[in-house]
Amino acid sequence: MDAGIVLRSLLQRYVPSQSSDPRARIMAKIERSIEIDAAVPVVQEVIWDFARYPEFVPHLEQAEILQTDENTKRVRFTVNILRRLSYTLDLKSTTGKGLVWSLAEGPFQRNNGGWSLQALGPNRTRATYNIDARLTVFTPRFIEDRLIAQSLPETLRAFRDEAERRASSGSSSQ
Repeated sequence: MDAGIVLRSLLQRYVPSQSSDPRARIMAKIERSIEIDAAVPVVQEVIWDFARYPEFVPHLEQAEILQTDENTKRVRFTVNILRRLSYTLDLKSTTGKGLVWSLAEGPFQRNNGGWSLQALGPNRTRATYNIDARLTVFTPRFIEDRLIAQSLPETLRAFRDEAERRASSGSSSQ
């Protein structure tokens, strides 16, 4: 095989492009849902309790609240998945319906997303997590795929488990 073809193929696969083609993006928009045996207010409390994230979110080393008011917070997160990354998000509560965030600073060109909550019954919630992120640093796609394939389901389960633990123990402030 021609070395030029191999090199072009590798560059197309692993080097960020300015193209608007979604296949050229470093990270894609992802949406996943999980059902939780807890009422919406309990789940809302868990996803808004950033200070306690390091206690139950895998790979999260620190969540430092930099600014806060009733419905918005600026939080610096430090994660360690294959390497340590710190980034700051502006988060806004959509009370009883989840939250949304946007990137304030960090190693991303873009990091927007949120949680949306839907009551499935008095003590059951569908939590849908979505993220649209693009790293500014070179990240091979196989690493990105591994991060997504392993960390997202693990993170969703961690939020589910924490909400169900709070619901069953009555430790929610609701």
